[in-house]
Amino acid sequence: MIRAAHLLTFVWVAAACGEAAPVRSPLETLAVGVNIHDESEEIVRGLVSAGYVVDERIDAVRFTAIGLHRGDSATAVRVVTARGVAYSIDGDDDITRRSPRVSLVRPPANDERMRSATEIVIGVHDQDLDRTCLQILTLTVEDTIVAVPVRAGASTPGACIESLRDVDDDGALEAMVVYRAIDLARADAPTVELPLTRDPGFGGLSESHYAFPTYFRREAERRERELSAARAHLDVERAYVIGIEMAIVALTRGAAPTAAEQLFDDALRGLVLSESQAHSVAAVRALLHRGMTQSPTNANDDDHVEGRS
Repeated sequence: MIRAAHLLTFVWVAAACGEAAPVRSPLETLAVGVNIHDESEEIVRGLVSAGYVVDERIDAVRFTAIGLHRGDSATAVRVVTARGVAYSIDGDDDITRRSPRVSLVRPPANDERMRSATEIVIGVHDQDLDRTCLQILTLTVEDTIVAVPVRAGASTPGACIESLRDVDDDGALEAMVVYRAIDLARADAPTVELPLTRDPGFGGLSESHYAFPTYFRREAERRERELSAARAHLDVERAYVIGIEMAIVALTRGAAPTAAEQLFDDALRGLVLSESQAHSVAAVRALLHRGMTQSPTNANDDDHVEGRS
């Protein structure tokens, strides 16, 4: 469902007389443990009796996932497999029981693909940045649930998966990591959206220097158009944001820090900077020169940004 193929294998069971029996699923012939549907119904009844309301439910062949809420703060997600409750998480943003709100996310896929799915997507609300970060879980052959590990690059610290989208029109959903360079923001935070790819060696999702060339070409063309418009209007603040975004994307695609720094310089070349803007630009250039491996020093210091007091 999400850049990984999980095929349900069927077996032929030979009859005693040697004739082939109809194709049957291993789950029909070898399944042990709980009945997923019955167990799910019992869990729902228990939670509903405790005041919860079902928000989302996904009934796949090998699991049932349920997302619920109670009142304005309490949330819960349960995933039931042949082993019983294989995954359970609760959230409550009540002042006395502070924990992130959680939700079950239904990926944009048709019913047939959802039925054969072996991955579950959980949303966890990040209150500090007012965003929902997605966690992708996968169902193992033993009917247990494990998290798919995510490895973002050094140039995108703090990024998280915020959406699932097919960026290369191949029918598979990519996990989209969104990085907001809050420390570099003057007004709007520079923001880049990066699709992750399956990393066979890593066993999870990671940024790639080579995957999705069409997506990144389109993103580059879009930013070049926006930059041309910003420069034509002498909009330094907008050119500053786009220049940072272009530099960050270049770093994630394997460019040298000097090349990323050059992109940023070119975005602002010829524009007249205020003292505040010049201070921010110098801090960003120093950070890019280090390959975004350290936090900037006062790039958006209150004393150097217009409109702040």
